[in-house]
Amino acid sequence: MLKQNIFTNFESKRNLLQKALTLIASGSTVQIFGAQAYPPRSQSIVATELTSGVTSVPPPQLTTQNQQIRPYLQVTTVASEENTVRVFFSPNCPYSASYFDFFVNLSKTLPKELRFELSALPNTKDSAAYALSYLAVRRYFPTHLKQFVQASFVACQTQGLSSKNWGVIQKIATSSHISVSLPSTVLKNKNILTEDLTDLIDLCKALKVTNTPCVSVDGTYSVTPEFVPGADPTMFNQLVNSIISMSLGA
Repeated sequence: MLKQNIFTNFESKRNLLQKALTLIASGSTVQIFGAQAYPPRSQSIVATELTSGVTSVPPPQLTTQNQQIRPYLQVTTVASEENTVRVFFSPNCPYSASYFDFFVNLSKTLPKELRFELSALPNTKDSAAYALSYLAVRRYFPTHLKQFVQASFVACQTQGLSSKNWGVIQKIATSSHISVSLPSTVLKNKNILTEDLTDLIDLCKALKVTNTPCVSVDGTYSVTPEFVPGADPTMFNQLVNSIISMSLGA
């Protein structure tokens, strides 16, 4: 799992978004963030927060009165996320890639009263450029979304390309059979997409999402593979389905 450095300060968000949009307009493909230094922790990235005094930490596990550990994180219900199962992923997260088929299947098998959403977790490693591009695909080319995510995994993890690079993002879009310039689409619709990204960042904060992949259920419960021993796929599958059943009162 990757512990992500999400954009938590509005001024920082606005400055990073402006840099991203300026680079599109100039046709530049340079990285918009400096290199990050990460500790040598297995399958984990812990970055310094953009705002001073804030640190990235593993999501807490709440305990009952008798101190039994719950295998999920619970937050105050986010009203807009009720009856929603939302998966957060990162194109640079190996676990997001390995669990992707499970998430696709989950989207097809949910009870009819629940809706499924897939969201890129905004963070400094992936960049604002990727987050804006993903939101553009989701809004304007939704039938290409699955292909875009799969192509992102290949580009970032198999080919070692940077998700901060607009040229790479366009390559991912082309591989997803999107026939127009994705960077140009982002620039053309920058006001709408910037608002979408701001809303997504605020949602991540409300749900306390810091890791990928993360499954949020009903705007209240969140689980990641680290909640099961060895990130076992079968156990994680069972955990996700148990949380969904719990949210439905089953």
